[in-house]
Amino acid sequence: QADTKVKEGLHELLSPTTQHTTTQIVQEHVPLREIAKDNKNLWGLLLASGYLTAVQARENPNADNKIVQLCIPNDEVRRLYSGLVTRWLQGPAEGISGVDLIEVLLQGQVQDFADYFARFVLESTSYFDQSGQQPERFYHGFVLGMMYHLRDRYIVDSQRESGLGRYDLALEPTDKALPGFVMEFKTCIGNTTSLNDTAQQALQQIQDKQYHIDLVKRGVKPIIALGLAFRGKEVAIAHTDITQDSAS
Repeated sequence: QADTKVKEGLHELLSPTTQHTTTQIVQEHVPLREIAKDNKNLWGLLLASGYLTAVQARENPNADNKIVQLCIPNDEVRRLYSGLVTRWLQGPAEGISGVDLIEVLLQGQVQDFADYFARFVLESTSYFDQSGQQPERFYHGFVLGMMYHLRDRYIVDSQRESGLGRYDLALEPTDKALPGFVMEFKTCIGNTTSLNDTAQQALQQIQDKQYHIDLVKRGVKPIIALGLAFRGKEVAIAHTDITQDSAS
């Protein structure tokens, strides 16, 4: 049930590109019943219980909490975090796993990825909370969690500025022989717009706002743009090789 920001923090803790650290707002003294109400309560619990260590901390102006650079204290605890994420990635016992799903995407089988992803969401998301005013944030976090499998091959960036705006998710390969990816998430509300049209709108936003431009500057090619649209557990994905489209 963790939101996107928590999953981003876990990515940073488990990634060598961030030196296994993440900087978070931390509430140090929180009753257990308050843990689920705010991210800073979760980080405070993990810090107080020894599952994270403070590298450095500073007071948060005008607030009763601190801004803390956190790290995983040792290899034993790092393996614990990694094992939890890996088990989540396995998905349902009889269904496709998150690991298989991502590998299909990397092999360039984007339409197969779209089909499998729709199935994976249907089989897996009953365990998670899709409620709230911004369900696309749930799916953003859901996909971000799956990307942990790519930590040795890709730099995973979430909500970063590029081009004329801020993309939802981008994957930059450490080996430039691999493709790059830019993703945008949109929720399809009501029945006035189809899922496929919403996915196309998300794809068009990537193109119009040039979210891929930073990857282009770093020599990544090809770059696959994916617009992901959701209505409940229904999923539609539109995609294109944006570098090829830009050249034509």
